[in-house]
Parts: sequence; C-alpha cells; structure tokens
Amino acid sequence: MYISMKKAIERKDNEDLFKFFNNHQNEIVINCIGKLVKLLRMTESNKDYYWYCRDFRGTISYLSCNKKLISLKDKINDSDYKLLEEVYKLNVYPVNVNS
Repeated sequence: MYISMKKAIERKDNEDLFKFFNNHQNEIVINCIGKLVKLLRMTESNKDYYWYCRDFRGTISYLSCNKKLISLKDKINDSDYKLLEEVYKLNVYPVNVNS
C-alpha cells in the first residue's frame, strides 16, 4: 500500500509538501485539529500523501497532507519551543522512525 519516501520524492509532484516536510521533520507542529504533534515522516498510499505524527501521549496519527500543519519552531520563542521538546521527550518513548 505504501511506497518509499524516496520514490514519492522522485515523482516531483506536490513539491511544496516535500519542502515543508524536509524543513520541519522531527519538529513539533500544530495539526489541523489544533493538537500538538511531532512530525515524524511523510508517507503515501495509492490515493494520497499522509503526515505521520505522534502526539504527546505517544499516539500515532496519519493525517492527509491536504490538511495543513503549522510549524511552531519559528513562531514561538526558542526557550518555549525547547520546553515543548523536553515535555515531549519525557512523555513519549524514543521511537525509531526508520523501522
């Protein structure tokens, strides 16, 4: 069902999505329903692209890339963003996103 990210990038469609992903992978973002999540990867099915995210409780979600994510890293001050990162690390076990 899912193809590799490398193959998806090679297709050259939706370059804005890939640019956003490359600029914000492993960052804390706000998803389309206002929830703080960490953007771990981007994947594709035969119908759509998906953001693969993990929230602060460890729950994985797949959100259609039709839904916008809002990056927080450059929108809040650095100390507040670092605090969010620390809270995330305390609440979520480290996950190997390449597996």
